[in-house]
Amino acid sequence: MTNTLGQYLKATRPSFLSITLIAYLIGYSIKPNIGYSTVGLLGLIVALLAHSAGNVINDFHDSVNGSDVANIERIYPFTGGSRMIQDGVFTDQQIRHVAIALFCLSILLGISVAYTSSISLIFVGMLGIFLAWAYSAPPFKLMSRGLIGELSIALAWSLVVIGAAILSESPQVSHSGLPTYIAIGLSYGFSVTNILFVNQIPDITADLSAKKHTLAATIQAKHLWLYYLYFNLLTYSTLLAGHLFDLVNGTHLIALLVIPLHLYITYLLINFPHQKSTIKRAIILTIISTHIYGAILVISNVLSN
Repeated sequence: MTNTLGQYLKATRPSFLSITLIAYLIGYSIKPNIGYSTVGLLGLIVALLAHSAGNVINDFHDSVNGSDVANIERIYPFTGGSRMIQDGVFTDQQIRHVAIALFCLSILLGISVAYTSSISLIFVGMLGIFLAWAYSAPPFKLMSRGLIGELSIALAWSLVVIGAAILSESPQVSHSGLPTYIAIGLSYGFSVTNILFVNQIPDITADLSAKKHTLAATIQAKHLWLYYLYFNLLTYSTLLAGHLFDLVNGTHLIALLVIPLHLYITYLLINFPHQKSTIKRAIILTIISTHIYGAILVISNVLSN
């Protein structure tokens, strides 16, 4: 039976790709180059393909290690993968082949974008592709190495921001604004990390059964809120440090308006770490807060130009 285009699209978990779209818009809006819009669009496609490839290869390895099939406590559609293998739509190997195709396509298009704009994008792009693969695949399996997995996610989405910013300023090659790109990129990257972290909570039992040692699976439930708070503090402090060193405009600090929402989510994790309905609320609110935070950064970039 031939799979449909819609089924292939669903396997990439498209509802999560918006965080990469926002990351790219954050970077590209720092110094937007309207005359470079065609290459900029290709760069966005590369970023979305790489994210899709990372999602699909994650489904493959979570199927092989048994965590997805054992995950009866998942919160659909946020945790437990796309379920395309478990529902019999694709086999393990078909999903693996889809991931390989997406990785290859993103690499080929990425090389053409770098050739047209800046050679430094090769290094940014290849590190991003490596993290998308190494997060799930052996021998690295960063997702199973506690805090390292979260830090790799922060770096991966920081690279999307940095890469888009470098692309937007091409054909310049000095990249004098790189410290600014890094400050804004890391701030958004840490914000994205909390999406991954709260999404791990419903999957703890299944992950432990598959010896998948995510950060959430390696700490006590009563300490989950602490790590959530840590990642938020890193989000804010990176932005504040950027402003302190004149790398980030004061307008960007409007993004700190999401702090009350993050504090409310922290409160939920303190008091209801075992309550499924509350964890679902925490997941949804974390996704919303990250989108709001990123959107404010985009608007701030535009206002600063």
